[in-house]
Amino acid sequence: MIARVWRGWARHADADAYERYFRAVVTPELEAIPGFRGLILLRRDDGEETALMTMTYFGSMEAIERFAGSDRSRAVVHEEARRLLTRFDQRAVHWRIVQGSWPDTVHYPGDS
Repeated sequence: MIARVWRGWARHADADAYERYFRAVVTPELEAIPGFRGLILLRRDDGEETALMTMTYFGSMEAIERFAGSDRSRAVVHEEARRLLTRFDQRAVHWRIVQGSWPDTVHYPGDS
């Protein structure tokens, strides 16, 4: 399995909107890709901004190509996301997962 790691930054006031956008638009898009295996969206305050990091998981580089196109490391940042972000990595980084352990069910904050 391969982890695709990407980072972006938003004004604190826009971070919640980016999170909602990611859940409503990006997550379903990823889930529709054959070979997609899961994702994590992380966020933390980083000075005057909120840092956001995505770790998406794919079964192969071919599955990543279905998402990113032939330039597999190219960041995929839709126009709506660009409006919410102050800056972002132009390239994603890919890591081969050699070991991992995940809980059976992951809940978003606020879930019961």
